[in-house]
Amino acid sequence: MAEGGNSKHARQPILNMGDTSTIGQYAIQLGRLSGFSPIITTASSHNTELLSSPGAI
Repeated sequence: MAEGGNSKHARQPILNMGDTSTIGQYAIQLGRLSGFSPIITTASSHNTELLSSPGAI
């Protein structure tokens, strides 16, 4: 499946919490590949770049 493909989750928002961990980073990537959009996450402001690079907002 292509990134953001036509899965049953396409264009549905998802909220991930604690995404600065390795598992959290994986969850962002998996959500993105599954078509979820937007991917919303919570973290400290100094982690903004870390979380936005794989696709979270």
